[in-house]
Amino acid sequence: MNEIENFSKKSNSSLYINDPQKLEEILSSATDYYNQTIGLNIIECPITIRESEKYINASLTEVIQAGLTLNIDFAKELHLMWIARMFLAVDLPDSWVIKANEQGIIQYFNSENEIFIDVHPGSFFFNTLIDKSRKRFSKIEEDIQSKLKR
Repeated sequence: MNEIENFSKKSNSSLYINDPQKLEEILSSATDYYNQTIGLNIIECPITIRESEKYINASLTEVIQAGLTLNIDFAKELHLMWIARMFLAVDLPDSWVIKANEQGIIQYFNSENEIFIDVHPGSFFFNTLIDKSRKRFSKIEEDIQSKLKR
């Protein structure tokens, strides 16, 4: 099982597509878009996003909700708040639009493939970024602890 397939199972999403290869292709293209526009080797939000209206105007409630969507535990991981805020501010790839269904539930529609998913198409990218940031932070904590023990 590949990483994207694994991610879609972990995210409890209702993907309205029965072809795992098609799903992987669609989510891979969204991940590629975010890799090209943001990249995974960042330690803070890029200035172009930080200066965007969506980033500046994101309310604390919206940031907390985005953090919950991304499985960030703000009680222990306040240092990851910038990723949740960036998640709110970035644009969707060109072929994606946000739509609400009859119950008012937000879904993402890919106009190229005419499919709906109920997870943000960039969720896999952002969860990968969060994992890298957690590892980096853990390494920093370990370094500090080892220096304090000397």
